[in-house]
Amino acid sequence: MSKYNIKLKEDVTLYHGRPYQIPKAYECQICEEVDRLIKIRVLKKINHSPWAAPCFVIPKKDKTIRFITDFRELNKRIKRNPFPLPKIQDLLLKLEGFKYATSLDLNMGFYHIKLDASSRRLCTIMLPWGKYEYNALPMGLCNSPDIFQEKMSELMQGLNFVRTYIDDLLCITAGSYNDHLEKLDQVLQ
Repeated sequence: MSKYNIKLKEDVTLYHGRPYQIPKAYECQICEEVDRLIKIRVLKKINHSPWAAPCFVIPKKDKTIRFITDFRELNKRIKRNPFPLPKIQDLLLKLEGFKYATSLDLNMGFYHIKLDASSRRLCTIMLPWGKYEYNALPMGLCNSPDIFQEKMSELMQGLNFVRTYIDDLLCITAGSYNDHLEKLDQVLQ
């Protein structure tokens, strides 16, 4: 699989932000999340990079945290490659005449799209204790939904019983239950 290349606009200056403070109550959780992302090769610890975007956490109701990178400055500097994202209302209007439906939510979908070396350098993040670069497509990048939708549309091309919206898939069929399972198997393959 080829690696994705993020292209910069003409004559942009690099951006190296300052790290945001992480509340003491969340330090342990964010360290665990960073370690997990390193272990699955989404992040890589680095020492030097001219680029850096700060990160912060948002607590969830279940007491876990959402790890967020503030890519606003990088987003201002990269070329956007828009891909048509389906309108959910249009997808819902076309849901007629089906007997079975299976909804799939892809786990950490963006992280399956690898970045090339120059893009990894751009997607460097900074925490109060160090720098890391994304090896895979991060959330928060303005191109990420477009890139992922394009890949999913390519993967599901020709499967007229599948509706895709970024990392959500809906498999709908009108035949027997076994027919539905066979078509679901095609999606999973």
